[in-house]
Amino acid sequence: DIVSMAAAGFFAIAGALQPTVKGQEPKKSPFERTGSASISYAALAVVFALVFVIQRHERIFPNLSILGVAVLAVIFVTIAQILSRGAFLEEQVKNEDLLGALRHQAFHDSLTGLANRALFSERLEHALDRRRSFSTQHAVLMIDLNGFKSVNDSLGHEAGDEVLRVVAGRLRTAIRRGDTAARFGGDEFAILFEDVIGEGTTVELVEHLLDVVRQPITIANRNLEPEASVGVALTGEE
Repeated sequence: DIVSMAAAGFFAIAGALQPTVKGQEPKKSPFERTGSASISYAALAVVFALVFVIQRHERIFPNLSILGVAVLAVIFVTIAQILSRGAFLEEQVKNEDLLGALRHQAFHDSLTGLANRALFSERLEHALDRRRSFSTQHAVLMIDLNGFKSVNDSLGHEAGDEVLRVVAGRLRTAIRRGDTAARFGGDEFAILFEDVIGEGTTVELVEHLLDVVRQPITIANRNLEPEASVGVALTGEE
């Protein structure tokens, strides 16, 4: 009886001493989280040990309510731990998805979904670093849409945004795997062609890109034939 009352008292004290988390909760290592979760199981193990030690000389339990309470405690704590673990994993997945979305927004253009200036600069720097080690050639294209201002003035900004989205989609599908298409702002786009073989290959890639961009676009019941001006910078041969 004394042990039972002490156990109830300890449970009450433990609940009263739970800290209130204010602000951002400090991050815990997996070992700390596992250790804190195992305390409940350790406490239940102690309860079982006490029950069996006290009743070890009896053939049957004279008070089956003690055993019943212990079994119920195990069931409730196990269910609570499973539910808590499931909620934790679900929250972790949500946080990872949120971080992925924020990371995508930080390095991609919100209108077209292409890489932005920051991501393009990062990949260009990486390509140049790799070139120093492997002596590869890269080409950078700067693309401006001709007459884009007239589209905005005559058809409105929504039509202009649709033109940008269509052109961005075409650029994305026209480049090779491993190359980078980016939008710097307005009607200005950039392409990074990595590992090109001389000027001849670069010219072929540029001509293919322009052919794809020149395909007609139907917006607001009007057929537009976008034209683009391209500037090319090619790393020198070593």
